[in-house]
Amino acid sequence: MEITLYRTNNPINTNIEKMMDHMLYRKLKYRLSEMIFEKTWEIEELKDAMQRAVSACNANGVDIDQNFKCLYLGSREGLVKDWLLSSFARNLIILNMNPRHPHVGRLQTELLLRLENT
Repeated sequence: MEITLYRTNNPINTNIEKMMDHMLYRKLKYRLSEMIFEKTWEIEELKDAMQRAVSACNANGVDIDQNFKCLYLGSREGLVKDWLLSSFARNLIILNMNPRHPHVGRLQTELLLRLENT
């Protein structure tokens, strides 16, 4: 499967910009679609949780571009929108999901226990 990235502005990349892009994409190692294909999460629940995660980042000065990157994947149905996520973004999305889900509840509990022990 070929991945095509589209940018709204397409500046001529210098070698430094290419190196920085490469470093960023190494950090963005998760895809939102992987969470959907795990069949663990409902699509609408994931979308809502992602919107809350992005809002939390905006409200707290966290750089969105360093943690969330939109990309389009080619498939038989045409272009499919997906998101590349950092580990931070993926965990923040999970934290913004229903806490009754075992994985969400476990992650929330683990994070609070870590905070208590620091």
